[in-house]
Amino acid sequence: QEETQQAGQTGWLILIASVSAVFLSDYGSLRIGGLIFAVLLFLTGTATLPQPERDKTKILGGQDPEKTMI
Repeated sequence: QEETQQAGQTGWLILIASVSAVFLSDYGSLRIGGLIFAVLLFLTGTATLPQPERDKTKILGGQDPEKTMI
């Protein structure tokens, strides 16, 4: 159960960091930096998850959100 909670916290950190990066991206030159920052954080967070969680993340987040919406 602790692992699941930790994974959830990691997910929230990634989400907050991504949102922060999106806000930072309004400042032009930071756009690319923010994007790379968000991607790196997401990859790091995904890599640190236990294997079952990582597979779940792949299943849930593997598809393009835009394609999923249609």
